[in-house]
Amino acid sequence: MPDSSMLARHLATLSADAPALAQRLVDACLKRLLDPQAQAGAEELRKAAGAAAKWLGPCAPALAGDLAQRLQTAVSEAQARGRPAAPAPRPMASLSLSDLTLVDEDQAELDIEISRIVQAIDLKAEWELRELMGKVRALDGGPSDDRRSVADHYPVAPGVVARAFSHALQGLGPDAVVRRAVMRAAAPALAEALRDHYRTTGEQLQHWGAPEPEYKAMKSPVAGPQGTPHANASAATHAHPGAGMGTPGAASGPAAGFDLQALAQLLASLPPGVQWRLQPTGDAGASAPAVPAAGAAGPVSNAVLHGLFQQMSADTRLEGAVRRAIGRLEETVLRLAEADPTLLTNEHHPTWNLINQIASHAAEHPIAQDPRGTDFLEFVEPVVQRLAKAPQPARADFELALADVQSYIADDQARQVARTAPAREALRQVEQEQQLVPLLRQQVEIQLAKAPPISSTLHRFLTGPWSEVLAHAMSTEGDDSPQTQALIGTVDELLASLQVPRSDAARARVMQGLPALIERLKEGMALIDLPREQGERVLDDLMATHRRVLFPAPSPAPSSPAAPPAERDDDPSTDIQWDDSAYLQEKPGDRWQGSDTNVGSLPTVPMALDAAAAAESSSAWLDTLRMGTRCKVFLQGEWTTARLVWRSDNGQFFMFTSPLAGGAHSMTRRAIERLRAEGLLTAVAEPNLVQRAMHGLREHLDSGMY
Repeated sequence: MPDSSMLARHLATLSADAPALAQRLVDACLKRLLDPQAQAGAEELRKAAGAAAKWLGPCAPALAGDLAQRLQTAVSEAQARGRPAAPAPRPMASLSLSDLTLVDEDQAELDIEISRIVQAIDLKAEWELRELMGKVRALDGGPSDDRRSVADHYPVAPGVVARAFSHALQGLGPDAVVRRAVMRAAAPALAEALRDHYRTTGEQLQHWGAPEPEYKAMKSPVAGPQGTPHANASAATHAHPGAGMGTPGAASGPAAGFDLQALAQLLASLPPGVQWRLQPTGDAGASAPAVPAAGAAGPVSNAVLHGLFQQMSADTRLEGAVRRAIGRLEETVLRLAEADPTLLTNEHHPTWNLINQIASHAAEHPIAQDPRGTDFLEFVEPVVQRLAKAPQPARADFELALADVQSYIADDQARQVARTAPAREALRQVEQEQQLVPLLRQQVEIQLAKAPPISSTLHRFLTGPWSEVLAHAMSTEGDDSPQTQALIGTVDELLASLQVPRSDAARARVMQGLPALIERLKEGMALIDLPREQGERVLDDLMATHRRVLFPAPSPAPSSPAAPPAERDDDPSTDIQWDDSAYLQEKPGDRWQGSDTNVGSLPTVPMALDAAAAAESSSAWLDTLRMGTRCKVFLQGEWTTARLVWRSDNGQFFMFTSPLAGGAHSMTRRAIERLRAEGLLTAVAEPNLVQRAMHGLREHLDSGMY
């Protein structure tokens, strides 16, 4: 039975032990990095592990301290879940680009790293965590209408620890290579350390007298990654937090069909009177509907419908307020079944569509996390009340209610998209700039090829940041604006200023134009927020080059006749006339420098042999996504349901909405493809509420629980 005092004692102990646990986790990670046997593999991986160990050694105390604070914060949040939930904050009127959560390739890699740690912990500590969570659930008693479940947000669950470790590591500012090496070592290290922690914590609860968890074999309506059933604790309907890092949402066979008549036949084959002894199997806090009276639809059919609503009222994927709203439709549905026999045979009957629509939208916007959930429930209540009061309910009544709910959802999504208008416009601009940068970089390369050689610093600046400056100016001000034209002409003017003047008058003209040239360079740097150190490095190099070109040191008189210098094919003073088309044919461009691939951010973990095929498949899947598609995505270190609400014209940016922080998430195409290839993003294909209820009712009858 639930024991709130023992649960509070357990959470207090977790908070007190957080510093020691954090230190053990960091020490285990460092030990893994220093273990030569653990780093067997490619040479670059061993070098990365060595660099990471060298970096982590002096940073270990700071990492452990930050990790401990994050774990203690998680404990405090778990303690708060035992109290009534505070109202969620109202959303902002609009979102700018700075308010939008941008998921680019770097953020996708972070989420992938977190998911690998969670997977490793799940595999290594599966049974220890299952035993521990069974005890915690027994102490907690599960969620209710005025409190949230501690067990569902356990403060040292695999996902919580993995996110806390990743965020603490990022806070110390390691470079990408070190960060990936540390996270790679953290997966097995944290898995081993947490397995010991889960075991000792479970033994501690047992010593305190916590009840043993009870298990029973169940076939889940939603299959695991391999589509196989698994055993769950009887106190819960889902696995422990962080479990099941495989792709969610794949519907299993038993729940995919719709055949209430088959259930009615099964029920009719049981001993007489069994249909009236159906009992709810889920949330004890949910009130059971009254036993219906037999009508024209027949007592067996009524019993099936009654059992179906019992299962829906026990579905803990929905919040209590939503279950009660749906439960109030039972009597109306029973009366409708007397006049409309298609209710028992048509999966797409407006009655079932209405129930599924209410359940799915409410599940996307939990009241405790999203104010849109509260608004939706306030809208649904009068719709349900109208149906419940109908003296002779008809199919048309449910069609009208379904149309009202669908219209509300469409308007709600339109409002959400409208809030992101400033951010979407900014993303369109970014996309346009990304398309322009390669073209402008190519043009600058042609201009550089026609001019005398310049320093590597200036060459990198003109082909890199300055190409971005030109793209930004064109996308914001237009090609023909005076500012854009002045910035475009800056390249030729800068290259001309680096040539040795032929006369004093020419030298004077160059010197007179230098202040304006420098100001335009600074103006362009400001447009793209170029880091100050990088800009100063460019300007210092330019100043040194101008000093050398405009004020050359006098050559000493030779003491003896000097031999004429050997001719060189690459003499800078040679005036070479370049043909643009020939240049492009002979020099297609450095494939690394001219590409948008960042070699330093390429994955350092072993890739599958069919990685290219996986990437192509992910891209093809992405092209099939339509507006409004619901997806399961591993975002910000946790699984969430997100809905696609916008895609850019060229398909390089996508926007999703979800209950997570920020509400709206912009994702680059490559980030989505990476998450998809790793199995961390998929369209939702899970059974709906009515299918889950049918599956539960069939198992209820098959198991003899009547």
